[in-house]
Amino acid sequence: MATPSLDPKFEIAIRGAVFPVMILSNLQLNDFVLVDIAEGDLSHEIQRHLAERPMCFVGVAAVSREGVPRTALDIPLDKSETDLLASAYLAHLDSCLSAMSGAAPAQANA
Repeated sequence: MATPSLDPKFEIAIRGAVFPVMILSNLQLNDFVLVDIAEGDLSHEIQRHLAERPMCFVGVAAVSREGVPRTALDIPLDKSETDLLASAYLAHLDSCLSAMSGAAPAQANA
């Protein structure tokens, strides 16, 4: 299944950027899922995983080539939701960069 096409405001936010993700959430549970959209298609495993969880589209996030974070959100988030999303995206970046370098991702302190 191909990644759904995005509204132009979301396309613009991630155009030419690195580490782009689609942000999905169940805000009632403070549950965020970041789907790596750099590959273009959603894997069957990701599709199955998402089908098992009631999620809504929140927006997209990426990092510009200059290192500036970019987001385009479809719904407003409060401070605690923004903090959770930022932590999830930083963990995603750590995982991506570790995979590129061959190192294990850092473990977040609980």
